Amino acid sequence: MSHQTIRFDLSKPKDRGKFLRNVMLDRALSSSDLADHIQVSKATVSAVLNGKKQSRRVVRAMATYLKLDPDIFYPETPDETSSRE
Repeated sequence: MSHQTIRFDLSKPKDRGKFLRNVMLDRALSSSDLADHIQVSKATVSAVLNGKKQSRRVVRAMATYLKLDPDIFYPETPDETSSRE
């Protein structure tokens, strides 16, 4: 069986949602199940998956539950990591 490579720009909410949805499909996990596990509403999970809600807390919780590195969705820029003196 051949697999097609799909590229996602994880800085874009819609691509982020598509990526998360693909991971969920791969793991046979429904949005209701994910919502229950991370203790948010199904509507909230749906909004993230559709690119309409951009809550970092929810995306990070989803990523953590799916055993993904949450930092792939919100990488720090050099300005954010520089020390404040």
